[in-house]
Amino acid sequence: MTAPPDLSSELSQNGADQRDFVRALARGLGVIESFDGIQHALTLSEVAARAHLSRGTVRRALITLHTLGYVIEDRGRFALTPRTLRLGYSYLSSQPLWTLARPYIEDLTARTNETSSLAVLDEGSIVYLLRVTTPRLLHDKLAIGSRLAAYPASMGRVLLASLSDEALEAYFATTPLKSLTPLTIVDEKRLRSIIQQVREAGYAVNDQEMEMGLRSIAVPIFDGEGKTIAALNISASAARTSYVEMEKNFLPELREVARKITDLLRHAGVRA
Repeated sequence: MTAPPDLSSELSQNGADQRDFVRALARGLGVIESFDGIQHALTLSEVAARAHLSRGTVRRALITLHTLGYVIEDRGRFALTPRTLRLGYSYLSSQPLWTLARPYIEDLTARTNETSSLAVLDEGSIVYLLRVTTPRLLHDKLAIGSRLAAYPASMGRVLLASLSDEALEAYFATTPLKSLTPLTIVDEKRLRSIIQQVREAGYAVNDQEMEMGLRSIAVPIFDGEGKTIAALNISASAARTSYVEMEKNFLPELREVARKITDLLRHAGVRA
């Protein structure tokens, strides 16, 4: 799972590389991304504002996406179609992590009767690659591809703990810390201390910082070179499972599954 090339850096270093940069494609992808987090159709003007593009550029992009079946239009409002899921699935199906981990996470959920998830870090947020739910977790709105802030999440803290000191400094310098619940920790000094504790303990616990009534515990998954490639967690109702019970009952299960997935990635030669 190597990072994509920094195209903006390449363009600034060598003007000739601009010939290789397809601006129309970049703008089209920007239009698709402008629908992120929106649960209703958008007008052309709204898409333009969210994508930071001109109305003319967005109009041409929407016409193209409509022709290709990625967008539908109804009385001047636009929405993505299920066809866009192919883009995300192409990524997932190409990742050994997703393929190898899935049966183990399904088994973890079946054995614990609690929801299990797998996530990676992307631009300061955690992105869900796998999520196997149970009916016991009420009001669950997360799905594959969902993005959440990293600092209050158990998986996010595990992934932040794997960053270098320089990368962690950059994260805090660019990330606004906002309360999601009355229990969300937004003091940077306390968060840094928690992340250091996660580095030492090898796991993280979230106690109702993302959502009241919800606790979770997470551990890292490593690639073939011992680098953290993802995080695995279990989520449970705070009314049903105490903080201590999360560590006692679920941490051993998580560590065992993470070890098995890590071994598979190592044998497959997967690198971050």
